[in-house]
Amino acid sequence: MRAQIKQLKSEKMRMMKRMKDEAERVREITERNQREIQSLRRKEKAAQEQKNDEDRKESRRSSDDFSPIYEVFASEREKIITSEIGNELGGDAQALDDKIEMITSEIAYINAKIHSLQSSIAGEYSKESEDKSRKNSIKSSKIERNFDEYESYTILESFFKEIVDSRTGDWSRRMTLEQQEKTIMDLRKTLLAMRRAAVLTTSEYEKKNRELEEALRLGGRSPSPSTLEKREL
Repeated sequence: MRAQIKQLKSEKMRMMKRMKDEAERVREITERNQREIQSLRRKEKAAQEQKNDEDRKESRRSSDDFSPIYEVFASEREKIITSEIGNELGGDAQALDDKIEMITSEIAYINAKIHSLQSSIAGEYSKESEDKSRKNSIKSSKIERNFDEYESYTILESFFKEIVDSRTGDWSRRMTLEQQEKTIMDLRKTLLAMRRAAVLTTSEYEKKNRELEEALRLGGRSPSPSTLEKREL
């Protein structure tokens, strides 16, 4: 299946390259047609200028002026040439769109097939992993049966030590976390108490300021220290 996926991916890359080549080919055709149009326009302009010169020379000998007729013919010829090239470009663009659509559909089909194969491989790998784990467990049990008493005791002791170390580490981390949470709670309580004290101090200060302003407003002079002490009491 891996080989199939690799083959599909390489086929996908080939299709994308082919699509780029087709786009490049159409771009070259468009540029070539544009160059042809410009060349025809230059030739037409040169012919028109030459014809105008001849008409000016001819007008000296004759009163008839055929230059408008030649201009109409030149204009119609340029329209026909432009229309033919436009039709050619339109046909090439439509063919390119059809090829791009076909290649896009093929790429989508290849992507779907790749995903399907990858899912199949993943399922087989999972099944192989389960089988391998089961086989390893069976092998381990067979090996354990062949251990003598000392080897079994040593293995059990190492297992027990790992379990104790793991439990001890968990307990230590739990205690550290609880201590940190307790510290955070104490800090929050201290902050709340400081905030309340600040609010009370501000309220008392504002109250004393109001009393002082009221005394100044009524008495017209600063109250004596004894008056302030009585009011504070």
